[in-house]
Amino acid sequence: MSEERNQYAVVPFDTFERYLGPRYENIPGVEYILENGTLLYFMEEAPGVYESADHTVTGEPAAPKLFVPVYEGDEMQPHAFSEVGPREQFAAITDFSVTIGLPGVNQRKEPGYVLDNGLVLLESERDSQGNYKAGAGMDGMFLQTGRIFEPIRYPDGEILAFLERQPERIRAKDLESVKAYDTARVQNPREESPSQRPPSLREQLRRAQETRPLPGANAPERER
Repeated sequence: MSEERNQYAVVPFDTFERYLGPRYENIPGVEYILENGTLLYFMEEAPGVYESADHTVTGEPAAPKLFVPVYEGDEMQPHAFSEVGPREQFAAITDFSVTIGLPGVNQRKEPGYVLDNGLVLLESERDSQGNYKAGAGMDGMFLQTGRIFEPIRYPDGEILAFLERQPERIRAKDLESVKAYDTARVQNPREESPSQRPPSLREQLRRAQETRPLPGANAPERER
């Protein structure tokens, strides 16, 4: 199950030039511009998923991310896009079934997915959040890797690709660490150091008198 995702409205096609200005002719292939300045491109390896450029419409650097369209009713064009996650965690699907077992013995096709990184996902191997536990297919065997992948879905529920996520136990451990830290802060709040007030005028005069040399202390001794 995914956390609530950020959504950004789409800038109408007929206003591309107004948003891009002189850059309009220099950014070919842009499919959509979002209200926050994100430039979206179609992903050939995962039709239905869009990736953002490494810069915004104003030229500012930006980390590439993945987005899926959001539709309302029977509209043909999306009115917004939902942010899925970082581009670097993306994994495309190369096959929609997984070969399990030894040839000529018990080899069969199991429901699942083969990813472009060589890992395989089985429908029967999922965590409590509905994410897939990745395995390495070797000689017809499914070897657990400890890696977790969340499906990227189209609005109708169809799985388009996958996004690597932290394993559930690590997420839970991180959450417990945050809770423990917050609890410690509540139980042991930092003592505020007393404000250092400047010394009063009377105190300054007293200190000056203490450090002032006595009259005649440095005068040469007279000969008798």
